[in-house]
Amino acid sequence: MLTRERLPSHNVAPDRPVYDLDERYIDELAELVKEGAKREKDIARLAWALNKALTFREMEAELRRRGASPFSYSWLARLAKVWGFWVVKHQYSPDEIFSYSRTKLYMMAAKDFADLDFLKSRAHLSDGEFATELKRELGLAAANDGVFLRITRHAHDTLKEQAERLQRLTGHAMNPASTAEFAAEMLAYLSDEAVMKVWAVLHGEYQPEA
Repeated sequence: MLTRERLPSHNVAPDRPVYDLDERYIDELAELVKEGAKREKDIARLAWALNKALTFREMEAELRRRGASPFSYSWLARLAKVWGFWVVKHQYSPDEIFSYSRTKLYMMAAKDFADLDFLKSRAHLSDGEFATELKRELGLAAANDGVFLRITRHAHDTLKEQAERLQRLTGHAMNPASTAEFAAEMLAYLSDEAVMKVWAVLHGEYQPEA
């Protein structure tokens, strides 16, 4: 059983409602996570509240004990950040907020910038393009503040192929750079277990269960 005495007093948020932490709240979150991304709005609400008592790493561990596999603890943290900033702090409707890109919402929340019209007018942009626009709007960096990354020709060709694939699937304009940004963002969402499984597959080390 979870008990308040077992819970840490560090790395948790002070502005959450206090729950009597019996098992039901983690159980409820576990059931939501099992239903997947379609329940992100409800997952965000509960993760935000439970962060009063649990860090997101601890939350992830409790969920896995219940057979629920969140993408990663950072996925929970980002959803909670979106809920806390847009719904709690700025009082937007959850239904409206969760109709937009979670990544773009998180970018704006991380910069404490709550102009929803800014997001609406740029919802068609790739995440990389949106990040550049956001920095320009906030005066944080020049539009050309990127860095050069030296990669192999094979990796570049793969990014080019996948950019075309993403553009076909999503309808967003993509190029190798924005595809690399998407891949980095996706990696941040994956659990350690999922990352190691993909790593093993790519390196010929994967041993499927008998």
